[in-house]
Amino acid sequence: MRRRRPLRLTISVWLVVLVAIGLLLWAGLPDEKQPATTSGGELLVAVLDVGQADSIFVRSPSGRTMLVDAGNERKDVEGVILPYLQRRGVSSLDYLVLTHPDQDHVGGMPALIDSLSVSTFVDPVHPDETNQAYLQTLQRVQRKGIKAVKARRGQTEIDLGADTPVQLLAPEDPLLNDDRSFNNANSIVLRIRFGSVGVLLTGDIEETTEDRLLGHHDDLHSQILKVPHHGSRYSSTPAFLDAVQPEVALVSAGEGNSYGHPHSQTLERFDQRGIELFRTDQQGTIEVVSDGQQYKITTAKKGG
Repeated sequence: MRRRRPLRLTISVWLVVLVAIGLLLWAGLPDEKQPATTSGGELLVAVLDVGQADSIFVRSPSGRTMLVDAGNERKDVEGVILPYLQRRGVSSLDYLVLTHPDQDHVGGMPALIDSLSVSTFVDPVHPDETNQAYLQTLQRVQRKGIKAVKARRGQTEIDLGADTPVQLLAPEDPLLNDDRSFNNANSIVLRIRFGSVGVLLTGDIEETTEDRLLGHHDDLHSQILKVPHHGSRYSSTPAFLDAVQPEVALVSAGEGNSYGHPHSQTLERFDQRGIELFRTDQQGTIEVVSDGQQYKITTAKKGG
């Protein structure tokens, strides 16, 4: 006859098993103070060498993609932007962002939209704009059924994944009536964060917009600053740089451009603060790759 195990022993064994399971589950939970990056990927930010213009590619650790501006003309798209995207296996964009409808930011967008799939178009929607490339862009967005989003501070969400929050800091209503440039003053400004690394993308903002941002007392601190307005002397004011406290500044400018960008006064401000400078006119396409704790910067001529 088989003996029955004592009831107390059976209960004790089950208690030990349940406690062990509980400890294993608890150990597997992420620390709330330091959220885990589930994707295990890296953040890529590339300032493309499109001459005296802007085009910035962003790929989040979760693989979501965003292009901010598209150069001055079709040549920039066909010669630089599309080859760059193709080399990195990108055939579609989650977001296409137009910081403002000046030719050196919107000029290549019609050709870009003709060439690859775009899910969402983000636009500051400046009233009474007559730039033909901008109007052609809007026509293509409507014809292709691309989701169109009006960019306004506190109202616009850009989703690059839970591990890569994006803040849209400008423009906001009422739009600024800047004497120098309405379009520049109301550029889209984005702050991207991955782990402890911040990247600030600033379009062509100048002093008026920088002052407005400072007035909000936002946390502007970002290790990586895409320099406003190609390094114009009217941007990157001392107060703004002191608030951002960048370690690295990235300038998109054309070699020998007629505007004198980046301006010597602006360069001096960077130098005084020990900010390391990278320039597309001298070094070509600039890539920043970050694991959320550290970052690495590489450069390559002829579009990277």
